[in-house]
Amino acid sequence: FQVTFVEAIADGDLVELRFSARIFQQSTQFNLFIQDSGDGEGLRQKVDPGDATDQVASNSNVVALPVVGDLLINKTLQSLVLSPNGDGVNERIELVLDVVNVAVPRPLQLGVYTLSGQLVYEEMQQVVAGPQMLSWDGRDHAGQLVPPGIYLLNIRISGDAREQNQRHIASVVY
Repeated sequence: FQVTFVEAIADGDLVELRFSARIFQQSTQFNLFIQDSGDGEGLRQKVDPGDATDQVASNSNVVALPVVGDLLINKTLQSLVLSPNGDGVNERIELVLDVVNVAVPRPLQLGVYTLSGQLVYEEMQQVVAGPQMLSWDGRDHAGQLVPPGIYLLNIRISGDAREQNQRHIASVVY
């Protein structure tokens, strides 16, 4: 993003910018450049992290995430009741979540199982840290609607150090 100041920043002036951003990677670095738009040339100068003043507690432009073991966070589900009958209501289950601390593509999988443990549907994506969406429309591997009943949804991601699973119960009704 770009910030424009009405007056030029003088040597020794301290500028503090506060903003919000969604961070998905541990040690995310924010790079900053200063440019004098009034000089006609538009030359940019990089702002280096460091101990520029004792008025600031930090000397870094790197943001750290809280240390947690979760790779899947901020999950939202529209509905766990599926009625795939073509009326436009509850036609699919959508799972929206954030993947964090996954730097190289890893498999994110949604598996749908019967209560007896039979896999009826699977969706897999190669993902890195960021917002993701998985969905199920009530169909099996062959594209046929599954019978009404209760199904287990298993979301799984494999990270560098561990694998994480989240399970939910969904109902299919007609």
